[in-house]
Amino acid sequence: MSDDFNENVENVEETTEVVETVEAEAPQPELEVKIGDWLKAGWELYTKDWLKYSLSVLIVFVLGAITCGILFAPMLVGMYGCCLKKLKGEDFEYGELFDGVKKQFLPSFLLGLALMVVSIVLNLIPCVGWLLSFAFQILAMPVLVYSLFKLSYEAETYKVEKLKDLVMGIYEKLKPQYFMFVLWLFLAGIIGAAGGIVCGIGALFTYPIIVLALAVSYSDVFGTALSAQVEAEPVAEPEPEVEPESE
Repeated sequence: MSDDFNENVENVEETTEVVETVEAEAPQPELEVKIGDWLKAGWELYTKDWLKYSLSVLIVFVLGAITCGILFAPMLVGMYGCCLKKLKGEDFEYGELFDGVKKQFLPSFLLGLALMVVSIVLNLIPCVGWLLSFAFQILAMPVLVYSLFKLSYEAETYKVEKLKDLVMGIYEKLKPQYFMFVLWLFLAGIIGAAGGIVCGIGALFTYPIIVLALAVSYSDVFGTALSAQVEAEPVAEPEPEVEPESE
C-alpha cells in the first residue's frame, strides 16, 4: 500500500510540474491602460451609492489627519478592500474601513513610511532636491497604490518579510506599460485633488470616484476576477449514437 501511495504522489507531482510549465509558457494577455474606461466605471459605481463612498473618504481623511498620517495608509487598505467588495456586487459596512488597521497595519504603514522617508531625503539635496523628491513620488505611486490594493485583497496579514516580493511583483506586472501607469496615477491624483479647490469639500466627491476607478483598474490589470462572476455554461454531453435496426 505504501508503494502505491508513493507512486500516486509522484504522479501528482509530475502532473503539477507539467501544468505549471504549460501556464508559464502560455502567452500572457497584452497589458492595457484604459484610463477612459476606468474613470467611466468609477463614476458609474459612485453614482449608485455616492453618499456612502463620500462618507468613507471623509472617515479615512479625518483619521489620517488626526493621527498625523500614521493611519492613512492602513485606512486606505481598508477603503480599497471595501471598493473591491463592491466590484463583486457585495455591500460593505463602515467598520470594514478599519480592516487595514486590524490586519495589515505594519505592512501598509511601512510602505507609506518608505515613500515618505525617501522623499524627505531627496528633498534635502541642494537646488534640485524638491524636483527629485517630486519625481520619485510620481514614479513610485503606481507600485505603492497597487501594493496597498494587494494588501487589501489578502485575507490574512501579509508578512513584513515578504514586502520586497510584493513590491517587485507589482512592478514586474506593470513594467511593460509602467510610464502609462505613471500617467494614469498622475491624472487620477490631479482629478482627485481638483475637488479640493472648492474649500476642500469637493474632494469628498472627486476622491471616491478616483478610488473606485483605481479599484476597477486593479481588478482589470491583476485579474482578480472581482467583477460579477459569470457561471460557465454546462458542456452538453454528446448524445449516444443509435444504431440502425437491422431489417
